[in-house]
Amino acid sequence: MSASDKLHRNITTTPPVQSLSQPLVSTNISRGDPFSYVGVYSTDAPGKFSVLITAEDGQLMIEIPGEQKSMLILVHGTRFAFAETQNNWVEFMKHDNGAVYGLRIYRNGSEFRGHRKTN
Repeated sequence: MSASDKLHRNITTTPPVQSLSQPLVSTNISRGDPFSYVGVYSTDAPGKFSVLITAEDGQLMIEIPGEQKSMLILVHGTRFAFAETQNNWVEFMKHDNGAVYGLRIYRNGSEFRGHRKTN
C-alpha cells in the first residue's frame, strides 16, 4: 500500500462511536456547565408538569414528579442519559448566545418538551 493509499484510508475511516447500549461512565462536567442547566422546566399540555434540574457534587440530577431523582450522565454536547437506563435521555436546548431555554425528555417511549421557567 502506497503512502497516499494509507493517507486516504485514514481520512475516510469512520471514528469509533460509543454505543448507548454500553455502560456509561459518570464524569463531572466542567465547573460552570452544571449551573447553566439548573432550573425548573414546565412541560407542554396536555400532561403538564414541572421538571427540576439540580447540580449535586458536579453531577446533574433530574426530578420528575412521581419518579425517583436520577443522575444524568453526559453523552455529548447537550444530551444526557439517565444513569439507570441509557435508552432514556434529556437534551437541553440553547439560544445562539448559549443561554438554556428548554429541554426535551425521552423517557419510557414518550417524548416531552419543557420550557425553562423564569422568575
